[in-house]
Amino acid sequence: MELITERMPLAEVGIYPDHTAGPDSEFVRKGVVVKAEIDEEERSTVELINTPNVDRDKEILLPRGAELSHFTSNPQVLWAHNYQVPPIGKSVWVKKKPEGLLAKTVYATTAFAEEIWQLIKGGFLPGRSVGFIPLESHEPDE
Repeated sequence: MELITERMPLAEVGIYPDHTAGPDSEFVRKGVVVKAEIDEEERSTVELINTPNVDRDKEILLPRGAELSHFTSNPQVLWAHNYQVPPIGKSVWVKKKPEGLLAKTVYATTAFAEEIWQLIKGGFLPGRSVGFIPLESHEPDE
């Protein structure tokens, strides 16, 4: 399973620090290549969007540690974490499982979302990712 990581300052992605994140906080995007369960009639997928596996940066995002309250209050699914364009879908639910964060996404019917939906159905976009602001971290125990 391929795992990816990208880091950037919060302001670069249009997120500004609040009471949970300091001015030097960063936005982290962790991704995984998965096989989605596709429901064409509902225009939805169910898939892992994160795993507890060590990624290429030797880091782990533990699903049980995910704080999802902000996300579930406005469950937009963004294309490539781009806050400057409309969402391509919405998350119906996210579940913390031992194997990772499992999510159900329903895709919008806009022209761009339709293009993404067709690429997902065709198997051209197997990667999923989560973006987050680390609230706590530590060096792993050996």
